[in-house]
Parts: sequence; structure tokens; C-alpha cells
Amino acid sequence: MSRDHKDYTRYYKQCDDAGRVDFYEYLINEGNNPGFAAMLAMQKPAGTKGTERAFLEGQQHWADKISHDAADALHTMAKKAGISTQGKKYIGGIGKPDDQWLGFPLKMMFVMRLKKKV
Repeated sequence: MSRDHKDYTRYYKQCDDAGRVDFYEYLINEGNNPGFAAMLAMQKPAGTKGTERAFLEGQQHWADKISHDAADALHTMAKKAGISTQGKKYIGGIGKPDDQWLGFPLKMMFVMRLKKKV
């Protein structure tokens, strides 16, 4: 079933380019879907290159779907606390308020390491 998946070939190519196709194939044979297998094989979400743009464009989060009033309240609280929100996304629950506005993946890794989750 997994090899018939519409994304199998695309992820296969990405894993092949990264030199991880053998592990990708092993994970497919174990019954994983291609996207999950590629993420595990490459040790990063498939299709990302570790850039700020790739991270932020790929980020799907509840804060993107909140009401206009709630979004305004988040921005107002950040502004009062002296936190710049320009070009950043709000990801609640990963640290102190100033750590919840992320502009690049390295800061998220730093925060998660501080919380001993990575």
C-alpha cells in the first residue's frame, strides 16, 4: 500500500539524495506511510532544508486559526512585554512568553533543549 501512495516517489527521491534510501525502504516495509518514513529516515520533516522560511511556511498551528480578537490580544501582550513579533509565529507552551514567538528553528531547538524535550 505505501508504495502506491501518491507521495512515495517524491519522498524516495529526497531520501536518496540524502543517502538514507535504505532506511526509508526499511520503514516502508515495516508499514509506515511515506511521509512518516521519510521524516524518520532523514531525521527531519521531509521537504525542509532547515531554513527559517521552510520552517515557518510548513508550520501548521492552532494559533494560525484563532479569531482576530484573540490574535490581537496575543500581539498586544507581546508588545507590552517588549517582544518583537515581526516575522515570527506564536507557538504557545514551549517556554516563557518571549520564547513562544519563533522566527527560526534554531531558537525552538534551544528552548526545547532547555526544557529537556530534545
